Order: sequence, then C-alpha cells, then structure tokens
Amino acid sequence: EIKVRYFDSSYLGEHRFTIEYFGYSAYVYYTVIEAFSGVCGNPLRWKFDVESRTLELFGGNRMYNYNMGANAPWYEFRDLIKTVKFSSPISVIGEDAFKDCDQIEAVYYRGSILSWRRITGDKEQFGDAKLYIQNKLHNLH
Repeated sequence: EIKVRYFDSSYLGEHRFTIEYFGYSAYVYYTVIEAFSGVCGNPLRWKFDVESRTLELFGGNRMYNYNMGANAPWYEFRDLIKTVKFSSPISVIGEDAFKDCDQIEAVYYRGSILSWRRITGDKEQFGDAKLYIQNKLHNLH
C-alpha cells in the first residue's frame, strides 16, 4: 500500500497509474492522504507552506463557510499556521474558516484598509494577530 502527500486537494483519495515493462503492464494503486493546497471559495484557492508556516489565499474573493460541520481544508494544519496571507483582495471570510487556528501571529492583506473594513465575515477569528495591509501594521479590529 502506498500513501502519498500531494500538493492539491483535488487529488485526495484513491488513484492508479500504469507501469509498462518489456511489453507487460501493471497497475499501481495509491491513496493521497494529505494535501497542502486546494479550493476554498469561488474561485479562491489556498496553499500551506510548512516551512514558513504560512497559509496563503489567492485567486478569488469569496471564501466558503465552514460552520455546518465541515472543517476548512487547512484545519489539519491549524496548530502550525503562524501567518495568513491574502494575496488578492477578499470580500468574504468564511464562518469558522480559522476555527481553532490559535497560533496565528500575523495576517497580511494585499488590498486597502478600506477594502479590509468592507470584508464581511468574522475577522475576530484572527484573535490578537497583527494585521499588515500593504506591509504596514494596522489595528486588526
């Protein structure tokens, strides 16, 4: 049995590939058990860098809600996430998206202070983390 860590959650689950050797073919089955990136909105995406402990969100502006029993796709990394980086402006932060992410120390937002104030959703999820807008420190709440 092969278990694989992959970098895109769309590959989670069971897969197979074919090995051909001197005219013979064989299937190799494997299961992707952990992902470090994926989709978290329409069309918002995420990726987690283990080394820098940074969760980056990019490519869209509306995050899914995670308050109906489903955890955010990065939930398994909740104790590792130190930094959240919004690489593109966002309009909605999903409910419970950062539930139990108690280690977050800094939030980086690429948009303006005005667009940060217009974001709907629970920004209180970031607790006492420092907020950097355009790399300048601001008051999170």
